[in-house]
Amino acid sequence: MSSLLPKAGRRCPRCGAAPVLETPGHRVLGLQAHGLTHRAIAGRLGWSSDTVGALAGQARQQLGAATAVQAVDIACRTGLLVPPPGDPLVAARVTGGQLTAFEPITRGLSHQECAKVLRVGTATVGSHLRLLYHRIGARTAAHAAYLLHGLRRLPSGHPCRCPGRGTVDAPAVTAPAIRLAPVGR
Repeated sequence: MSSLLPKAGRRCPRCGAAPVLETPGHRVLGLQAHGLTHRAIAGRLGWSSDTVGALAGQARQQLGAATAVQAVDIACRTGLLVPPPGDPLVAARVTGGQLTAFEPITRGLSHQECAKVLRVGTATVGSHLRLLYHRIGARTAAHAAYLLHGLRRLPSGHPCRCPGRGTVDAPAVTAPAIRLAPVGR
């Protein structure tokens, strides 16, 4: 697992900016990307849950991320985390509606905010996300972001605001690309 984590402070190949992460924070972020909770990370590393939470918060702050999911997304896009290539058969099982529900989550939105942007109910967003996590074998939302990057199903555009290059390459989430239908039980 740790062999997949490049050294902290690797420079952005596009703009030269260094998304500097302290080694412990980078380690916590990598373990979150692999689906471990703060409690599991604390147990594995012999640290307190408070220490893990503080390191995760520092990593998010250094990456300019609001959530762990967004931090993993940014880390994958900048090369700080490099997920292994995923199985094409698994990638084929992921639907457009599931990705439409998940992409705003990678931008730091909550389920409620995502539902508002997509103009659907929170329960519909939750249903699509549960199915997505089940299909790809994700334990957490951060793990799902990591796996979806490995499957090449999330945008890989450069996430930072490079000096003189305008805004983020990823498209803004303003309206759904695919209409979400209620998921039957």
